[in-house]
Amino acid sequence: MSKQAGKAEGKKKLRSEYLKRRNELSPEQRKAASKKIREWVFANKRYKAAKTVFVYASYKSEVETKELIQGALRQGKRVAVPKVNGEEMDFFEIQSWEELFPGYQGILEPQSAGKEPVVPVESDIFLLPGAVFDRSGGRIGYGGGYYDRYLERISAAGSVPYLMALGFRCQLYSWKLPLEEHDRKMDCILTEKSVIMPKKRKNSKIDWVAEILELVLELVIDFVIELLD
Repeated sequence: MSKQAGKAEGKKKLRSEYLKRRNELSPEQRKAASKKIREWVFANKRYKAAKTVFVYASYKSEVETKELIQGALRQGKRVAVPKVNGEEMDFFEIQSWEELFPGYQGILEPQSAGKEPVVPVESDIFLLPGAVFDRSGGRIGYGGGYYDRYLERISAAGSVPYLMALGFRCQLYSWKLPLEEHDRKMDCILTEKSVIMPKKRKNSKIDWVAEILELVLELVIDFVIELLD
């Protein structure tokens, strides 16, 4: 098996395992965790400065975004939501959650008839879902490659917006993900328990030690919480 094929197989296994973990969260757990993540988003400086927010419409066990979208609209943000067309994806502006309808695989999408796609600029912010993440900004999606192709396309056009992934703590991989060349790293990853800013870390032994200590502390906290439950 080639190195590339090995990475693809590794991603497939991790995707399956961590989506299973996410699906095992109860609706109450997802709701509470999504609320905390939403609070992290609203408090983020890059979010506050952004005029346009590119955000997914949550589906099944993903971090919920309905109230996040409604809150962004109340704050006067321009909100754009993805719509799949064949192998590609574009984002279209919405004025309310009610403008979304079941589309690709039953996921809620905006109507695109008569509309031009919203084109991101560097000051905009993207809120992305995913299957599994790591502390270096790695993200493994669902296997369709829609976000990877979209980000590659807009990057080629000179647009590099801020990428913020939303995921639950149970989706955070303890080590480095087996990423491929086309996999884009995130600028920030939000879970209900932490705000991870991977690109702010310097490549030094001190930072690696701090990262390991942070991970150990989180594992201890999770263990204690499970005992108390």
